[in-house]
Amino acid sequence: MSRDDAARRAAELAVSSGVHTVEVVFPDTWGILRGKRLPASQFGKKTSSGLQLANAAFIWDPLCGIFEVEFANADTGYPDMIGWPDPATFRPLTWREGTAMAMMDCREKDGRPVELDPRHLVRAAVDRLAKLGYQATLATELEFYLCDDDWKPLHDEIQCYSITKGAELEPVLSDIRRKVEEFGIVVEACNTEYGPAQIEINLKYGSTESRELYDWHKTALDGKVQQ
Repeated sequence: MSRDDAARRAAELAVSSGVHTVEVVFPDTWGILRGKRLPASQFGKKTSSGLQLANAAFIWDPLCGIFEVEFANADTGYPDMIGWPDPATFRPLTWREGTAMAMMDCREKDGRPVELDPRHLVRAAVDRLAKLGYQATLATELEFYLCDDDWKPLHDEIQCYSITKGAELEPVLSDIRRKVEEFGIVVEACNTEYGPAQIEINLKYGSTESRELYDWHKTALDGKVQQ
């Protein structure tokens, strides 16, 4: 797909989805989502032109403390890289009305992938496996605690796999499961874990192909967006 075609598709997605804001994001070295929020009217334009982002995003710690390395340092001036929104990853957020999200690929100004971009590293690993005759699939198992405003677990019992104790947390957990599935991610199971108010959510493994994400999105929009 040419960049102009991608920009047109991006503009159509934003309009057809009825969103007013698009979060364009990339994972930093720690897996924390970074990026910018765009008015929906700018999504297509930025898919064509890209966004300027400081390459220091790949050398700082989770609190943005910068460690100077050869890749980026005071001598290089922390130059900008270009973030390119990928329309194939566009999805309306089911937990925030009027907002959608799309992943970005980070590239140098000459078009080369940024070597520390996690999305580039995953693609490189997938390509290496493919040359060996394997197909990469992946999944994430989410574990977290439900706490009150003072960060105290909602209960202090350890009741792993307890249906009864889990029922007390269902007003929150059922909402999480529904919103995750509406977002296009398959939830296989959910249970209480071995900790006070600790929860585990199992997500179904899937392919790393971004094309599948776009196919899901086309279905979600009930055919409003033409290929």
